[in-house]
Amino acid sequence: MIGFNRLTVGQTLACLLVLTLLAPPPVQAKTRKGDKFYAAGKKAENAGDWETAFEAYENALREDPAEGNYQIGHRRTRFEAGARRIDRAQKLRAAGKLEEALTEFERAFLTDPSSAIAIQEIKRTKAMLDAERRKGTKLGPEERGLTPVESARRESEEKIGRIQAAPELKPLSRQVTSLKMNNQNVRVLYETLGKLTGINVVFDPEMQQPSKNFTVDLTNTTLEDALEHLSTLTKMFWKPLSSNTIFITNDNVTKRRDYEENVVKVFYLQNITSVQELNEISVAIRSVTEIRRLFTYNAQNAILARGTVDQVALVEKLLQDLDKPKAEVLVDVIVIETSRGRTRELASALSTTTGSSTTNGISVGVTPALGSAGTGNTLRLTELTSLSAGDFAINLPSAILRAVMSDSNAKVRQTPQVRAAD
Repeated sequence: MIGFNRLTVGQTLACLLVLTLLAPPPVQAKTRKGDKFYAAGKKAENAGDWETAFEAYENALREDPAEGNYQIGHRRTRFEAGARRIDRAQKLRAAGKLEEALTEFERAFLTDPSSAIAIQEIKRTKAMLDAERRKGTKLGPEERGLTPVESARRESEEKIGRIQAAPELKPLSRQVTSLKMNNQNVRVLYETLGKLTGINVVFDPEMQQPSKNFTVDLTNTTLEDALEHLSTLTKMFWKPLSSNTIFITNDNVTKRRDYEENVVKVFYLQNITSVQELNEISVAIRSVTEIRRLFTYNAQNAILARGTVDQVALVEKLLQDLDKPKAEVLVDVIVIETSRGRTRELASALSTTTGSSTTNGISVGVTPALGSAGTGNTLRLTELTSLSAGDFAINLPSAILRAVMSDSNAKVRQTPQVRAAD
């Protein structure tokens, strides 16, 4: 039995010796080189250089992939480094350098494979390169840097820019020193004014010329005022066709509808609180200005107006007068905590008020209705049944309020404000 025990102990020691010799050497949790990269990453991260910090943490992980601090730093800087590379790639693409931008987007994806923006920008840049190859023409740097959405937006803006605005009359001379003509027809009047100011005059082929002649005597006036004077005198309507040409026709509803310039303008109201108010203003504007095309947009509290220049100007003036802020009353309330003894002193001071009773420092007076038999603060017994809340008044003199606020034992607990709108 003893020999068996000795043999067992010997075998056990032999097994332990073999296991010790075969076991691999212990792995250190950190290496000096990994710590060096980690320190460099921390320094770059503190300086805001996310890409350098990410590369340093990545090098530290290569030295020791199991170290937790290295992993945390690597994950923390991955997103920021990828975002910086995406931003740099977008600037390259905006400058028309599509190939360099694509390379930078791919680097951003390798930095942060979870970035959906990097994947989207890679696809978009590749599509731009493919579209350029299909066209077969070399575009300029600015045009190359436009994404499909930006190209569509630019085309839309160019179309809007090509819409011609109302022509503005620019004569050689706006000043009319003297214009005197006796017993002349409409054509002679307008043509003479055109020669004086350097503009062309075009008449409507269907114009019905008045049978009578007119006499004009104008001095020291402008071209626009002279045209308005002639229009009123001859019952004609004029409009500019270009910077140096005007069109003359009869002034009636049909001709104005056919030739008068219309403008469109959007007005945003600032003090509207309900759809009903917006509709009421719209109805009022439509009735006063007789403008037909007036629409409301409730979501933006906006009114769209289309009409002649004078009509839209009148709409703007009326909206400025109607869109006013509502009247408000602001009441300042002061909640003060004070001692009961101080309250009694204030009550004693308030008790000097003639014809009133005091309760806890507040003066309560009774004011009879106008024309009643009582005078001052006196009441007849027959009037007690007709008293209402309007017959009582509470008086708190400002001097007493200042005394309370200056008392060292008084404490201001709250100072709320009550705002009431009409």
